[in-house]
Amino acid sequence: MGKGQIYSQFMYGTETTYGTSVTRNTVHSRIQSYDPFERNNNIYERGCGEGMNSVKSYYGPYDCGATVNFNVNDFDFLKHWIGPKTGSGTAGSPYLLTEATEPLMNSANSIYSFSYEAANTSDATDDVLLFGGCVGNDFTFNGEVDGILSCSANFFGQKSLSVSSATSYTPSAVSSFVMINGSWKWGSTPSVISGVRRFSMTYTNGMTASDYRDINNRFISRPTLPGNRLYSGTLTVATSTTLAQSIRADFYGQVATSGPEDGSTSVETKANLEFEIDFISGSKYAVIALDACSIDDISEPSAIGNGLVLMTFNFTAREAKSNIPIKWWDV
Repeated sequence: MGKGQIYSQFMYGTETTYGTSVTRNTVHSRIQSYDPFERNNNIYERGCGEGMNSVKSYYGPYDCGATVNFNVNDFDFLKHWIGPKTGSGTAGSPYLLTEATEPLMNSANSIYSFSYEAANTSDATDDVLLFGGCVGNDFTFNGEVDGILSCSANFFGQKSLSVSSATSYTPSAVSSFVMINGSWKWGSTPSVISGVRRFSMTYTNGMTASDYRDINNRFISRPTLPGNRLYSGTLTVATSTTLAQSIRADFYGQVATSGPEDGSTSVETKANLEFEIDFISGSKYAVIALDACSIDDISEPSAIGNGLVLMTFNFTAREAKSNIPIKWWDV
């Protein structure tokens, strides 16, 4: 009899020393899908005069990690992508995720590695895959009308192993953030945009497992942040004429009636544009805020039977507002 996927459960814990697994003491809840990978990257050798087949098989550099898709009821997991978490989670002292400022991992102003447990408890004996030395490299938020805020996060690990005893697990009862009652803001002095239908926001810190390899070990060494942090996003809005003209002006770099900036007066894109999303779910609040945004492209198609005209624009942000991309609290 096969294992039932509904009995899969997930937990993580912050490592003190890179690659040294720790107790998984935090539930990773509302998982929608989980896609792990483990690769030996075996090396197969041939030789002239030694026949048509490979003659030797060698272990190659070891790869492991996963893509995890989850509905967001807490942002704690993403401290392993962004940087230090501070605060107590109240209105007066919200939780803050602050952009890491130090390249060397597992230090106070950088990001910490984590251990991740994926367990299935449907059989008499648990089946547990444990990743150690995990490093978050990118994630994407998605939200749309009538939906729940979701996140797709990628991480790679140093090692993986299979054990037969799952960590004690209690499902979370915390509500997720839904796309109701919140607000979206845009501009040099951010004002509320009405008519938002959907959005996505992607963060990357630029880390790639292959950058941390050397010839004396199958496993990656302790990573460092490369300084390639970047935010990008997409926003789809049912626009009024006034809003459409305002967005086009931000895209062109000058008033919309003048068209695109020709690059002679200014070679830089319009400065100080901010993007902010405010979430409200009952007593729970969260803010995602980006700064130094530029609009990369814009589209406003029309077709018979499609209802309202929707404008979609893609943007890139150089940094988070006050270097704090996410804050959240509960009143």
